[in-house]
Amino acid sequence: MEAAMPPYYHHHHQCHGCNNIRIRMDATMHLTHTQTEAERQKVMCSSKQQTIHYEQPSIFSDQHWFRFTNIKCAEFDSSFATFTKCRLNMVKRGVVALNVYVKLFQLPVNNVSVNLSLWKKASGYRPFLYNMTEDFCRFQRNRKRVPFLNIFFNLLVKDSNINHTCPFNHDIIVKNLVLDEEMFKFLPLPNGEYMFRLKVAAYNDWKADIKTYVMFNTKFGE
Repeated sequence: MEAAMPPYYHHHHQCHGCNNIRIRMDATMHLTHTQTEAERQKVMCSSKQQTIHYEQPSIFSDQHWFRFTNIKCAEFDSSFATFTKCRLNMVKRGVVALNVYVKLFQLPVNNVSVNLSLWKKASGYRPFLYNMTEDFCRFQRNRKRVPFLNIFFNLLVKDSNINHTCPFNHDIIVKNLVLDEEMFKFLPLPNGEYMFRLKVAAYNDWKADIKTYVMFNTKFGE
């Protein structure tokens, strides 16, 4: 089971109004596997969810594939920060991009901690190999000392504005992040479906929880 969050996490309720920003923030992307021989795709959008349909290549084929399948964002202190964007977009056939925009209201931020854990899908998502909490400001000054966290944030560097040390005096943006097979050469996980869970705290108080779901079949996981 997933690790418990602080008490106020359990009292966090999502609104269900179609026009509510929380619905858009928590919009989920569900992956549907089709059984046709020809690859196809179709995007269906509504105010509550987005669905991407495409054919999953056989895990026994020579084709390697890696893509985001879902993202869920939760905020715990809207006076400190809020998600104005938390979604996946299909940018072209078979390519899914991740986009996150976090609006910060109390700048500058010079005390940040993160908890990063990895979960593997096996009758639900279960903890797998990694679960670590770090002073993020300290980590940014010497990233190589925490290899798993370094690998994760190396995925974000090119497509985000968090590639610097504290303080953070701006909103947090991840724009059009697309997975690439080479990103996993230093993280040779078995092929399958995973969730990366990132919890973020400021001044020793949890502020956000981001769950990113991926599915991949790479040469590094064979």
